[in-house]
Amino acid sequence: MLNLAAQYFRGFDFKGIEPADKLSSDAGYFRFGADAVCYGRSAAGSRSEQFNSSLYDTWKDCSQNARGVSLPFDPDEVVDNLCNEKYISGAKQAEAGASSKLVQAVYYLFRPFMPLSFRKHLQKIHLSD
Repeated sequence: MLNLAAQYFRGFDFKGIEPADKLSSDAGYFRFGADAVCYGRSAAGSRSEQFNSSLYDTWKDCSQNARGVSLPFDPDEVVDNLCNEKYISGAKQAEAGASSKLVQAVYYLFRPFMPLSFRKHLQKIHLSD
């Protein structure tokens, strides 16, 4: 357990540290303490689609039990997201969602004035992506 995290943070002893059992279905940005920003799923708080200063801090959701420390996220997943830059796709999806809503609003604003042949051309362009 915690193979990726141990490889990434060489020299850190991960014995007695385990991730939460039930993680959220959605991934996003969250804090772990004052200086660490993570991207992934967590078992506590909220995750943000955008990196900003008001991220939920999962530090207070850590707990200690007989086996050691339980983290409200999976460190392996966070390291994998960092190494494979998966946080970028999450940010692009959020950005694309906002821009596509703007394009859609403009399209429907001018749609009554567009001839059918032009609308079909636009639909082909949209579907080719």
